[in-house]
Amino acid sequence: MIHSVHTTSKRLTLCLPVALFACLTTTPLLAKPKAEVTAKATADAPKAKSEKAETPAEDPLAEPASDEADTEGASLESEEKAEEEVIEPEGPICVTPGRKWSFFFDGGFRWDTGNSSRRSQVGDDITNQNDNITALGPMLHLGLMHRKNPHFRMGGALGYGANHDLNNNNLLIGQLLTVDYRLEWSAPLAPDLSIVGAPRVGVSLVLPSGVLADRISQYQSAGYDTWSGPRYGFLLGLDAGVRYQMSSWLSLRATVGYAWGMHFLLDSKAEGETVSASHSWQIQASRLSGSLGLEIAF
Repeated sequence: MIHSVHTTSKRLTLCLPVALFACLTTTPLLAKPKAEVTAKATADAPKAKSEKAETPAEDPLAEPASDEADTEGASLESEEKAEEEVIEPEGPICVTPGRKWSFFFDGGFRWDTGNSSRRSQVGDDITNQNDNITALGPMLHLGLMHRKNPHFRMGGALGYGANHDLNNNNLLIGQLLTVDYRLEWSAPLAPDLSIVGAPRVGVSLVLPSGVLADRISQYQSAGYDTWSGPRYGFLLGLDAGVRYQMSSWLSLRATVGYAWGMHFLLDSKAEGETVSASHSWQIQASRLSGSLGLEIAF
């Protein structure tokens, strides 16, 4: 019995150091993975935090915000397109009256300066006479214009210049009439005011009276072949001025003009048995004019 207890005590004495050693060596091995996991987690935490900062979190409200932005973008696009599609007005209504046709009447003055050329030939005897001339008188126009577009019109006018005299009533030659064709361009200056320009070309007529009528009668009595009707000429000119639009159908305008023209007043010829004779008379003149007028559109 005593021997058995002793043996058991001896065995316990040998086992305790072994068990203690096993515990000491096993505990660090079991604790090491936990420390490594903790260290790894600590090292990975900044990286995860950085990735989290770089990648924004998904917001369930992000899609509606995107839709709202798209709606605003579409609205801005639509407004820009609408602004591009807006047709700018071509100008104030004063550019030309809005109706297709316009009737106008104007009155003013004319001042002619030029020269008178006379030539007489009897056989071999030739006489030339040249004189400077001036003529101041009234000038009236009555016309009709047709609108082609907001800036352009075309039409014609009849003119009356009363007595056409040379050298200020010292040499009356007749009544002055004109017929012209004109093109008119206009552009706006202000809401009711526009500038106008009108080149024109036409025919001028002189109905003989005074000195001219006396010469015609004299040559006819002497047997010359002389026509007693109107004396023809031509003119080229340009008018420029402004037009004020008083209403959609009524306008007031003021213009100044320049024209150059020539009149063939006399061309008489006679043939005799031994001698021939002829007499001619013509004038060339520049004309300055100014006028005020009314336009009625319809």
